[in-house]
Amino acid sequence: GRGPVHVCFCTDDMDMRGLVVAIKTAMEHASDPSRLRFHVVTSPDAAPLFSAALLVHLRGVPIDFHCDRELQSRIDGLIRFERHTWTTIREERLHSTFNFAPFF
Repeated sequence: GRGPVHVCFCTDDMDMRGLVVAIKTAMEHASDPSRLRFHVVTSPDAAPLFSAALLVHLRGVPIDFHCDRELQSRIDGLIRFERHTWTTIREERLHSTFNFAPFF
């Protein structure tokens, strides 16, 4: 079809460089970028920050921001992560509700 193509990112990582690059790359390489509609699922606390930053860096790109504190709490209650002395920073960063959000 010729309808919109929805692209969803789930993150609470305040380093938004990867997200900006992913969205810019999709826009640059899409055969019809006007069909792309981006969605960012994040925490209620981060949503205003993401909105302000991304709308500056990605002016004109259609991005919707979504958050649901209740669902976030439910997912967070299902995941477990034990920090150990050998736990890496990367592993800690991966322990985020938003790495599991796409499955809900």
